[in-house]
Amino acid sequence: MMHRTIRRVAASLIASTLVFAAVAGWTAEDPIVVDGKKYPTSPVTWVVGWGAGGGTDVFARNIGIPVRQVLPVALTIQNMPGAASAVATEFVAQQPADGYTLMNANPELLMNTVMKRGGAGVNEFAAVMRVQYDIGSLVVRGDDNRFPTIQAFLTYVKSHPGQVKVAGTGAASFDEVATMSFMTSAGVAEQVRYIPIDAAGEMHAQLLGGHIDAIYEEPGVVLNMIEAKKMRALVLMAPKRVGRFPDLPAVTELGYKVPPGNWRGLAVRKGTPDAIIEYQHRVFKKAMETSYYKDFEKQRLLDMYPGYLGPKEFADLWQTEYNVYTEILTRLGYTKKQ
Repeated sequence: MMHRTIRRVAASLIASTLVFAAVAGWTAEDPIVVDGKKYPTSPVTWVVGWGAGGGTDVFARNIGIPVRQVLPVALTIQNMPGAASAVATEFVAQQPADGYTLMNANPELLMNTVMKRGGAGVNEFAAVMRVQYDIGSLVVRGDDNRFPTIQAFLTYVKSHPGQVKVAGTGAASFDEVATMSFMTSAGVAEQVRYIPIDAAGEMHAQLLGGHIDAIYEEPGVVLNMIEAKKMRALVLMAPKRVGRFPDLPAVTELGYKVPPGNWRGLAVRKGTPDAIIEYQHRVFKKAMETSYYKDFEKQRLLDMYPGYLGPKEFADLWQTEYNVYTEILTRLGYTKKQ
């Protein structure tokens, strides 16, 4: 028992040392005074609208490590999954606009607003910062000789209308929007069949088993499969090629529009003082610039395309992509034309 206790203490000390080394050079942000009151003086809660172990949760917990070194008060991460994060947004919208409750901001915030899925819409929140921008791709089996290139895939779809099945996680989901946005730009939206699958693991198994023809997926998620040649990416849903996949064409090279990207960031309830928003922006920007967080992004291929946007730029993106999601979701039949 004593030996196990010593090992746990030693492991804790090592972890603490690594974290400290990762944020060496950064000091905690001094509290500020807003409307005559010091901020922050009590713990800050970050509400994550997805379950433990998912991409957004992993992101929050990893950037949360250096954030805790920069923030002069405790940071608590609270998972509140349900209804594509609508449960979390409804909860945060009911909290005081005082900067003590943060919320993850993902494209579902816009999609839920468009589809009126949940009681709190995007206009009830203020943007703090975009941290990540995930790039999607169209992935097929490594041994599927029908699709040596993305051009061959699109030609096959046109000559086999209704037969090619492309899967993504969920219906009326980000995956469906991104997939069908690309297919529309390529002129094959009416010929391809989108298949919603609840879990990513099941979707990967369906592809490898030959039950579906392609999937929409971030290449980093299936990197091991790609390196083992069990899967093969055909195109990158990005404005340009990236260094990690130099031979993978970007959709713009083919003359198609770039679908919306899957991003992760932070928001607060609308009405939160600008000084507090800027304060949290500084804290998280310092955290994302640490070697610890940069290593995390690199390991998960989240550094392929710049993710950072400040409060104004992030808010502008919300408005632009809200219009995109309105158009696409209306076309897909998930919302009615106004």
